[in-house]
Amino acid sequence: MQRIGVDAVSVDRIALAVKRSGPGFLNKVYTPAEQAYCAGNDERLAGRWAAKEAVIKCFDGTGICFPRRRIEILPGPNGAPRTRLLGNDRGAQVEVSITHHSRLAVATAHLEIPDAGTTMLPAPDAVLIPARPRDAHKGTFGTAVVLAGSLGLTGAAYLCSTAAARTGAGLVRLLVADTIYPILAAKCTEVMATPVPEVAPGAVGHAAYDSILRQLATGSVGIIGPGLGRDSSTWRLVLDLALHAKCPLVIDADGLNALAVSPRAKGKLGKNRVLTPHPGELATAARARTRTRFRRSRAAAPAMCCRGSSGG
Repeated sequence: MQRIGVDAVSVDRIALAVKRSGPGFLNKVYTPAEQAYCAGNDERLAGRWAAKEAVIKCFDGTGICFPRRRIEILPGPNGAPRTRLLGNDRGAQVEVSITHHSRLAVATAHLEIPDAGTTMLPAPDAVLIPARPRDAHKGTFGTAVVLAGSLGLTGAAYLCSTAAARTGAGLVRLLVADTIYPILAAKCTEVMATPVPEVAPGAVGHAAYDSILRQLATGSVGIIGPGLGRDSSTWRLVLDLALHAKCPLVIDADGLNALAVSPRAKGKLGKNRVLTPHPGELATAARARTRTRFRRSRAAAPAMCCRGSSGG
């Protein structure tokens, strides 16, 4: 990634700031080495102000922020200004040029920084997608069937189904209520949005049980819960699917809330169910104190992944 920044400042403006605020202004903007080099010279101070501003403009939109005092600009061996970023520069290289004319300091900055994709650490072996045969096609890598979303919670359906596609599923079919189908059909490109009957606007209910069970039967894995809402008919649907679907299921979010309130779910989910609660959902399911809730919940489900602030 390359960026260019330009800035100009009146020398008189910097001189006035020094006169009014003295050391307070200087210490906020300039490093001790810069202050020693400038020795109170208004033009040198103005040139460095303009150069720092140009550098800051280069970083705009990169997610990297350097305040003026962490950008040090001093002359190099040949007299040209050299820039040093004080802190984690993430591999950034900056060059500046300073000029003066008619009590005006003008500076340009050129930033070159590695693209984020080239600086990321390699993924651990456990999360690498296996090598794929050259003659493979979308049907080779299984079908994920996702039941998610409700009125006002379409983002959850979009995010979880897109994540399934990006992590290697060959086909992803997203089952959503009739009312929100147009939203997801327009938003999803890799994912196949499919409408199913609803019991209220945007809420999938138990009336869709048979059709959803048939869809899950065609899948390699099912994902149930994100953004499904809290309609009682929806929760009854989730419970029956969790108990009777033949394919492996990942149950999350509102799917977990539905299971937590039903005594029918306890100890009956089978070994091919994966529950992914955050700490609040885990506490609801286990009805235990923070220190013991994970241990107690593990006994009630064959597989559980707790996502939260410390583990993601």
